[in-house]
Amino acid sequence: MERKHYDTRLAEQLCSNNGSREVALNREFQRWNELIEERIRDRQGARYGSRDAPLMQYAQDHARSGELGIDSEKFLVLVHPFYLSLSHMHLLQGEEAAEELQRYTNNLMQVMQPSFARERINVVIFETFHHYAAATSLMVERGLVNKVVFTGADSGAPAEEENIYFLAGRTVYLGGGYLRKCLSTAARRITYLKPAPRIYAVLNLILNSPRNGTIFPKKWQILDIHPEIGVNNTLLEDEAITR
Repeated sequence: MERKHYDTRLAEQLCSNNGSREVALNREFQRWNELIEERIRDRQGARYGSRDAPLMQYAQDHARSGELGIDSEKFLVLVHPFYLSLSHMHLLQGEEAAEELQRYTNNLMQVMQPSFARERINVVIFETFHHYAAATSLMVERGLVNKVVFTGADSGAPAEEENIYFLAGRTVYLGGGYLRKCLSTAARRITYLKPAPRIYAVLNLILNSPRNGTIFPKKWQILDIHPEIGVNNTLLEDEAITR
Protein backbone atom coordinates (compact mmCIF):
# COMPACT_ATOMS: atom_id res chain seq x y z
CA MET A 1 0.00 0.00 0.00
CA GLU A 2 1.30 3.46 -0.93
CA ARG A 3 1.17 5.80 2.07
CA LYS A 4 1.84 9.34 0.92
CA HIS A 5 0.69 10.69 4.30
CA TYR A 6 3.27 8.68 6.25
CA ASP A 7 7.06 9.10 6.54
CA THR A 8 8.49 5.60 6.13
CA ARG A 9 11.74 6.76 7.80
CA LEU A 10 9.90 7.04 11.09
CA ALA A 11 10.14 3.30 11.76
CA GLU A 12 13.94 3.51 11.77
CA GLN A 13 14.07 6.84 13.62
CA LEU A 14 11.90 5.48 16.45
CA CYS A 15 13.40 1.97 16.37
CA SER A 16 10.09 0.28 15.56
CA ASN A 17 9.61 -3.14 17.16
CA ASN A 18 6.89 -4.41 14.83
CA GLY A 19 9.17 -6.16 12.35
CA SER A 20 7.27 -4.80 9.36
CA ARG A 21 6.35 -1.59 7.58
CA GLU A 22 2.92 -1.29 9.20
CA VAL A 23 1.94 2.13 10.49
CA ALA A 24 1.43 0.76 14.01
CA LEU A 25 5.15 0.88 14.85
CA ASN A 26 4.56 -0.68 18.26
CA ARG A 27 3.61 -4.35 18.12
CA GLU A 28 1.52 -3.88 21.28
CA PHE A 29 -1.08 -2.19 19.08
CA GLN A 30 -0.80 -4.22 15.88
CA ARG A 31 -4.19 -5.88 16.41
CA TRP A 32 -5.65 -2.43 15.61
CA ASN A 33 -3.34 -1.66 12.69
CA GLU A 34 -6.15 -1.35 10.13
CA LEU A 35 -8.09 1.03 12.38
CA ILE A 36 -4.98 3.08 13.22
CA GLU A 37 -4.07 3.31 9.53
CA GLU A 38 -7.55 4.55 8.70
CA ARG A 39 -7.70 7.07 11.53
CA ILE A 40 -4.31 8.70 11.07
CA ARG A 41 -4.71 8.90 7.29
CA ASP A 42 -8.17 10.47 7.19
CA ARG A 43 -7.91 13.46 9.53
CA GLN A 44 -10.66 15.71 8.17
CA GLY A 45 -13.18 16.23 10.97
CA ALA A 46 -11.69 13.33 12.96
CA ARG A 47 -13.79 12.09 15.89
CA TYR A 48 -13.59 9.15 18.25
CA GLY A 49 -16.33 6.56 17.84
CA SER A 50 -17.48 3.23 19.24
CA ARG A 51 -14.95 1.34 17.08
CA ASP A 52 -12.17 3.19 18.87
CA ALA A 53 -13.27 2.36 22.43
CA PRO A 54 -11.21 -0.85 22.96
CA LEU A 55 -8.08 0.80 21.54
CA MET A 56 -8.62 3.90 23.68
CA GLN A 57 -8.95 1.87 26.87
CA TYR A 58 -5.89 -0.19 26.05
CA ALA A 59 -3.89 2.96 25.25
CA GLN A 60 -4.88 4.56 28.56
CA ASP A 61 -3.85 1.47 30.50
CA HIS A 62 -0.61 1.23 28.53
CA ALA A 63 0.28 4.86 29.22
CA ARG A 64 -0.51 4.70 32.94
CA SER A 65 1.62 1.60 33.39
CA GLY A 66 4.61 3.07 31.57
CA GLU A 67 4.70 6.72 32.62
CA LEU A 68 7.59 7.78 34.85
CA GLY A 69 5.40 10.08 36.95
CA ILE A 70 5.67 13.75 37.88
CA ASP A 71 8.64 14.84 39.99
CA SER A 72 9.63 18.33 38.81
CA GLU A 73 8.43 21.94 38.83
CA LYS A 74 9.34 22.31 35.14
CA PHE A 75 7.77 20.56 32.16
CA LEU A 76 8.42 20.18 28.45
CA VAL A 77 4.98 19.71 26.90
CA LEU A 78 5.02 18.24 23.37
CA VAL A 79 1.71 18.47 21.53
CA HIS A 80 1.16 15.78 18.87
CA PRO A 81 4.92 15.52 18.25
CA PHE A 82 4.78 12.94 15.41
CA TYR A 83 1.56 14.16 13.78
CA LEU A 84 3.13 15.54 10.61
CA SER A 85 5.31 12.48 10.04
CA LEU A 86 2.37 10.11 10.53
CA SER A 87 -0.46 11.99 8.86
CA HIS A 88 0.58 14.93 6.69
CA MET A 89 3.71 14.07 4.72
CA HIS A 90 1.75 14.47 1.48
CA LEU A 91 1.27 18.16 2.34
CA LEU A 92 4.99 19.04 2.52
CA GLN A 93 5.87 21.66 -0.08
CA GLY A 94 9.42 21.72 -1.42
CA GLU A 95 12.91 20.86 -0.24
CA GLU A 96 13.10 23.62 2.37
CA ALA A 97 10.07 22.27 4.22
CA ALA A 98 11.47 18.72 4.05
CA GLU A 99 14.80 19.90 5.46
CA GLU A 100 13.06 21.81 8.25
CA LEU A 101 11.05 18.73 9.17
CA GLN A 102 14.27 16.72 9.42
CA ARG A 103 15.79 19.35 11.72
CA TYR A 104 12.65 19.28 13.86
CA THR A 105 12.81 15.49 14.06
CA ASN A 106 16.48 15.63 15.03
CA ASN A 107 15.65 18.14 17.76
CA LEU A 108 12.79 15.97 18.97
CA MET A 109 15.10 12.95 19.14
CA GLN A 110 17.39 14.94 21.46
CA VAL A 111 14.52 14.99 23.94
CA MET A 112 13.66 11.35 23.32
CA GLN A 113 16.98 10.10 24.62
CA PRO A 114 17.69 8.54 28.05
CA SER A 115 20.31 11.25 28.62
CA PHE A 116 17.72 14.06 28.62
CA ALA A 117 17.53 15.42 32.19
CA ARG A 118 13.97 14.44 33.05
CA GLU A 119 14.69 14.96 36.73
CA ARG A 120 15.03 18.67 35.92
CA ILE A 121 12.38 19.00 33.19
CA ASN A 122 9.66 16.35 33.03
CA VAL A 123 8.50 15.34 29.54
CA VAL A 124 4.72 15.48 29.00
CA ILE A 125 3.09 14.45 25.72
CA PHE A 126 -0.35 15.61 24.58
CA GLU A 127 -1.45 12.95 22.10
CA THR A 128 -4.39 11.50 20.20
CA PHE A 129 -5.15 7.87 20.98
CA HIS A 130 -4.33 6.73 17.43
CA HIS A 131 -1.01 8.57 17.16
CA TYR A 132 -0.11 7.28 20.61
CA ALA A 133 -0.76 3.72 19.49
CA ALA A 134 1.13 4.19 16.22
CA ALA A 135 4.32 5.72 17.59
CA THR A 136 4.39 7.66 20.86
CA SER A 137 3.74 4.54 22.93
CA LEU A 138 7.25 3.36 22.03
CA MET A 139 8.68 6.35 23.89
CA VAL A 140 6.61 5.53 26.96
CA GLU A 141 7.79 1.91 26.97
CA ARG A 142 11.40 3.09 26.93
CA GLY A 143 10.95 5.22 30.03
CA LEU A 144 11.25 8.53 28.19
CA VAL A 145 7.90 10.12 29.12
CA ASN A 146 6.76 11.34 32.53
CA LYS A 147 3.09 11.78 31.65
CA VAL A 148 0.71 11.31 28.71
CA VAL A 149 -2.31 13.60 28.32
CA PHE A 150 -4.74 12.24 25.75
CA THR A 151 -6.47 14.80 23.55
CA GLY A 152 -9.40 15.01 21.19
CA ALA A 153 -9.07 13.22 17.86
CA ASP A 154 -8.51 16.49 15.99
CA SER A 155 -7.70 18.92 18.80
CA GLY A 156 -4.95 19.84 21.24
CA ALA A 157 -7.49 20.13 24.04
CA PRO A 158 -7.17 17.44 26.72
CA ALA A 159 -9.88 14.80 26.60
CA GLU A 160 -10.28 15.37 30.36
CA GLU A 161 -9.40 18.84 31.64
CA GLU A 162 -8.39 17.64 35.10
CA ASN A 163 -5.46 15.80 33.52
CA ILE A 164 -3.57 19.08 33.09
CA TYR A 165 -4.23 20.58 36.54
CA PHE A 166 -0.72 19.53 37.63
CA LEU A 167 0.70 22.25 35.32
CA ALA A 168 -0.90 25.07 37.31
CA GLY A 169 1.69 27.46 38.71
CA ARG A 170 4.57 25.56 37.09
CA THR A 171 7.08 26.42 34.35
CA VAL A 172 6.02 24.98 30.99
CA TYR A 173 8.15 24.76 27.86
CA LEU A 174 5.96 24.12 24.83
CA GLY A 175 6.68 22.27 21.57
CA GLY A 176 4.97 20.20 18.90
CA GLY A 177 2.36 21.18 16.35
CA TYR A 178 0.73 22.92 14.84
CA LEU A 179 0.89 26.64 15.58
CA ARG A 180 -2.61 28.17 15.11
CA LYS A 181 -4.10 24.69 15.46
CA CYS A 182 -3.65 21.94 18.07
CA LEU A 183 -0.57 23.49 19.65
CA SER A 184 -2.34 26.81 20.08
CA THR A 185 -5.41 25.12 21.54
CA ALA A 186 -3.27 23.30 24.09
CA ALA A 187 -1.40 26.53 24.93
CA ARG A 188 -4.65 28.37 25.62
CA ARG A 189 -5.97 25.58 27.85
CA ILE A 190 -2.76 25.70 29.86
CA THR A 191 -2.90 29.49 30.21
CA TYR A 192 -6.40 29.19 31.74
CA LEU A 193 -5.02 27.26 34.73
CA LYS A 194 -4.88 28.95 38.13
CA PRO A 195 -2.38 29.84 39.39
CA ALA A 196 -1.12 30.71 35.93
CA PRO A 197 1.86 28.73 34.63
CA ARG A 198 4.90 30.45 33.14
CA ILE A 199 4.90 29.32 29.50
CA TYR A 200 7.73 29.46 26.98
CA ALA A 201 7.47 28.31 23.37
CA VAL A 202 10.59 26.36 22.35
CA LEU A 203 11.28 27.82 18.92
CA ASN A 204 13.14 24.85 17.42
CA LEU A 205 10.56 22.32 18.65
CA ILE A 206 7.44 23.95 17.15
CA LEU A 207 5.85 23.27 13.78
CA ASN A 208 3.60 25.19 11.46
CA SER A 209 1.05 23.24 9.47
CA PRO A 210 2.74 22.04 6.25
CA ARG A 211 -0.08 23.79 4.42
CA ASN A 212 1.69 27.04 5.36
CA GLY A 213 4.79 26.18 3.30
CA THR A 214 7.66 26.63 5.76
CA ILE A 215 7.66 24.32 8.79
CA PHE A 216 9.37 26.39 11.48
CA PRO A 217 7.44 29.47 12.64
CA LYS A 218 9.20 32.78 13.24
CA LYS A 219 9.44 34.20 16.74
CA TRP A 220 7.15 37.11 15.84
CA GLN A 221 4.49 34.70 14.56
CA ILE A 222 4.36 32.92 17.91
CA LEU A 223 4.23 36.17 19.89
CA ASP A 224 1.59 37.58 17.54
CA ILE A 225 -0.68 34.61 18.22
CA HIS A 226 0.29 34.10 21.86
CA PRO A 227 1.37 37.43 23.38
CA GLU A 228 0.84 35.91 26.83
CA ILE A 229 3.79 33.51 26.53
CA GLY A 230 7.53 33.85 26.11
CA VAL A 231 9.86 32.30 23.55
CA ASN A 232 12.87 30.11 24.31
CA ASN A 233 15.39 29.13 21.63
CA THR A 234 18.20 27.80 23.82
CA LEU A 235 16.62 24.92 25.75
CA LEU A 236 18.24 22.23 23.58
CA GLU A 237 21.60 23.98 23.84
CA ASP A 238 21.69 23.59 27.62
CA GLU A 239 24.20 20.80 28.17
CA ALA A 240 22.95 20.28 31.72
CA ILE A 241 19.62 19.20 30.21
CA THR A 242 20.53 17.42 26.98
CA ARG A 243 23.87 16.05 28.27
